[in-house]
Amino acid sequence: MDLHEKTMFQPYAGYTPHPGEEPAGGTHTINNEREEAAKASGDEEFTDELLELFGHKDSVPLEVGRLPWILQEYLALTTKCTDARPGLLLTAFLPFCAVNLGNRICMVNNSVPIFPNIWSCLLGPSSFSRKTTALRFADYTIRPYEDPLLSGPVEEFERDTMRLDSVTLAKLYSMLALNSSRLFVHHELASALQEMNKSYNQSYKQSLTQLFDGESRSQMNMDRMERIINPALSIAAATTEGWLYQNVQNGPDLLSGFLQRFLFYVVRGVNLEEIDLRIRENADLPKKLAWFDRNVFTPWRGIPAGTRLELAPEAIEYRNREYERRYHYYFRRNNDVLMSYFTRLYDAYWFKFCIIGALSGISAQMPEYWRNGRLPLLLRDLKVSEEDARQAMYMCDFYMRNVRPLLSIMDEQDKLAGERKLVDLIINKYGGRAAHTQLMNAAHMKKREFSELVENLIERGAISVQTQKSNNHLSAKVYVIAREILDSHRQGR
Repeated sequence: MDLHEKTMFQPYAGYTPHPGEEPAGGTHTINNEREEAAKASGDEEFTDELLELFGHKDSVPLEVGRLPWILQEYLALTTKCTDARPGLLLTAFLPFCAVNLGNRICMVNNSVPIFPNIWSCLLGPSSFSRKTTALRFADYTIRPYEDPLLSGPVEEFERDTMRLDSVTLAKLYSMLALNSSRLFVHHELASALQEMNKSYNQSYKQSLTQLFDGESRSQMNMDRMERIINPALSIAAATTEGWLYQNVQNGPDLLSGFLQRFLFYVVRGVNLEEIDLRIRENADLPKKLAWFDRNVFTPWRGIPAGTRLELAPEAIEYRNREYERRYHYYFRRNNDVLMSYFTRLYDAYWFKFCIIGALSGISAQMPEYWRNGRLPLLLRDLKVSEEDARQAMYMCDFYMRNVRPLLSIMDEQDKLAGERKLVDLIINKYGGRAAHTQLMNAAHMKKREFSELVENLIERGAISVQTQKSNNHLSAKVYVIAREILDSHRQGR
């Protein structure tokens, strides 16, 4: 089956986008660029901040047609077999793409080589968010490579396997010395982090953080000195959003050196009507996804070590312009944690996404060139195009939009818990308008505490105050929720 000929640049058959998504195979023009910058960066800053703090929390919609072709192909197959959000499926798949590239190819930014290793984390409720499904589907794409290793000699398995589930730090160093391109898969990141935080594992998290940045290192074990050259360690993980709130104290803790390197996708706003309870016949999905190993990943693993990819002039011009626009916006937010994540995303991951996008553009030719031993010839003149740069920028925008609500909640979860309680009461109990006495009684708060919370909401623009005549002809205060917040909750139901 030649998926490239069958579906390239065509809408997916049978694909139904989630609300707010662009239909698969949709188009994007330069005229939309300002609109996208506003959506990603939030030119309507005041409204954006209100919605992040008090609005209905829903998953960030993914515009599938704006992704590199190879990622569109993956979603074309997998979205037919599950009701998981496309953004969830994409985020699980990216590290599996990355491990097949490893450290064979890189881009350079400010004299620092950037390898396409990727860390991603799926956040969502258990059972119906489909985190396990997303990781299992992604794993199908490397089964044709991994399965034969299981029946071979242990030495060959340790040397060649890409996937790691649970190893000690010392064993990880040894395996990276044999093969520096590996993939950690954690179906429950919470338990892995708890293990890393134990006294005998205190350096594990710090060591992984250093490995992410591709720093070569030497490590002495009991028997010999081991050298790890240009490590390219990827991670695919999942956990619940509630676990983060319970175990990560604040924004800086969430985006510490280790967690700051993850791409997050948050599953929110799952309605009963969206959950598909039917039996799905997916028996042939592993065979279909094996196409990726034969036609995409095998040629990727054949890329000569030391290959370097560069930006075309128009891609440089585009990146400089759009990066500056986004940088100015986030700098004005005066949020060190958010700015730190921005730098990690747009100064590192943008280049990783460019590599995937550029190789996606030549995916139809790569298998033949690889079989004939002419892959270096195909890659010699390859450059990141402006379209590749646009796709990479969109992916950065997508993951930035995912992490912003997370940070807002983490930074403000203790400070604004009372305010959120009042907002929920006004919307869910009183339909968006609540009389002063009614609200104070329903909130079960002391008068002083209640007054301080209401004043804070008024100052933030989350509510306004109106007066109305009561039954005894006296004036009474009524609190009215901001229209943007009310609409976000109604649309999310």
